[in-house]
Amino acid sequence: MGNLISANVDDFISFLKDFGVDILDYQKLESGGEGYTIIYVSNIGAEEKEILETCGFIEAGNDLWFIEGFEVEIDKLKQSEAFLNYFRDLEERKWRDVIEFRQRLDDIFYKYNKKTLFRTTHNTPAIALKWSRKGCEEELEGEVWKRLRGLRNTVIAHDSSKTEQIKRAREYLKELSGEEYPRKWHQFLSAQFRLIDDVLENLKSKIEGYDSGEV
Repeated sequence: MGNLISANVDDFISFLKDFGVDILDYQKLESGGEGYTIIYVSNIGAEEKEILETCGFIEAGNDLWFIEGFEVEIDKLKQSEAFLNYFRDLEERKWRDVIEFRQRLDDIFYKYNKKTLFRTTHNTPAIALKWSRKGCEEELEGEVWKRLRGLRNTVIAHDSSKTEQIKRAREYLKELSGEEYPRKWHQFLSAQFRLIDDVLENLKSKIEGYDSGEV
């Protein structure tokens, strides 16, 4: 796991490919203590240009872009509308998957056990409605952190008998966000998406268990 968005240029190239930038090749050149990262792109559009320019890349012509050094300026990304829309759309799709697989698992469970697996209330659809398309909204940073902290501090009691559980919870938070104590906006963003991905993987694995007869 780790951060979805990283200043490391190698990781950032992977993000650009997921975003839809057609990267033909990239090179890191270093000489005399100075370095540059050069990327070669194809059929780049306005949104892709906005992302590159926001992160400090300079267009050199002929589908060639470069940046000084081997780290990317990601702090300004949250000001990019193209970036925000990409992650809003991505989270909306993931929430749809969560709802679909949740319903599928509930149907399978009812078939075998004649009762529902999940306790559905009026708040159930409200959760998806509240969070969908809001994965990278700045005002949610504190709210997400509050929930993650609550998972560690409330569900897992702070006493000597829970030392190992607390340790695992902190490791999980680090796995989600890239840091044991996340403070940057992109770390919260990573944690939100990793949590959704974990839910999806858990639902899928349970469905596969029923399909294979292991459950």
